[in-house]
Amino acid sequence: MKKDYKDYLKIFLVFVLVIMIRVFVIDIITVEGISMYPTLNEYHDKVILEKYKQFTDDYDRGDIVVVKLENRNIIKRVIGLPNESIEIKNSDVYINGELLEEPYLDDSVKTYPDMTIKIPSDSIFVMGDNRENSLDSRSIGAIKIDDIMGKSVYRFNLKKRLFNDLN
Repeated sequence: MKKDYKDYLKIFLVFVLVIMIRVFVIDIITVEGISMYPTLNEYHDKVILEKYKQFTDDYDRGDIVVVKLENRNIIKRVIGLPNESIEIKNSDVYINGELLEEPYLDDSVKTYPDMTIKIPSDSIFVMGDNRENSLDSRSIGAIKIDDIMGKSVYRFNLKKRLFNDLN
């Protein structure tokens, strides 16, 4: 009887550990839409999300994050950080007056509309890699850091047997 109790306790503790990891440490998010194409592809691409990052302000330019909006989640790239000025002019992006190098974008990608924004101290500026088909900070404004669910660190696609680092 005592052995059965220990076995059940072990199973229960493993179950609790798995739940804690899923709630506080990592999650798996399915990519929906084409706003991050070609970095992330709609249909079958999934990302592993570091959820514990939501408890920090530790985001870097270029990170891919999942943002919680009112009715859905969006996956976007961090372009601007708190207290920075973003200017989009003639399809180029400037951070505090310096041209932003975006090696993850194809040379043919155009960034519109022309705009200037000062990012509040509690927010970041995000954009999709598919700039022509992305709901992002250009239309919805800066994103509060509290609305970030976490940082995407790996992409995988079981159909294509693909697993790669997003950093």
